[in-house]
Amino acid sequence: MTETFETELKLELDQESLKHARSAELPCRYSAGRPVTRNLRSIYFDTPDCRLRKAKWSLRVRKTGRDWIQTVKSGTGLTG
Repeated sequence: MTETFETELKLELDQESLKHARSAELPCRYSAGRPVTRNLRSIYFDTPDCRLRKAKWSLRVRKTGRDWIQTVKSGTGLTG
């Protein structure tokens, strides 16, 4: 069985930088496909006193197809 990994990049670009990024070569061993639109169901969890949010952590369970995937992120930049 071959493992696959998904790397998510979040970029904030001006129009000129976006044009450059779209025409740049991909790093070695990375691929890009056509954009895909999907309906996702995500549930976020925290403690009653919002300890995760205050510590800039997030805990999410997301349904993708028939599978549920749990994700923990740190440094999410959440505010509130």
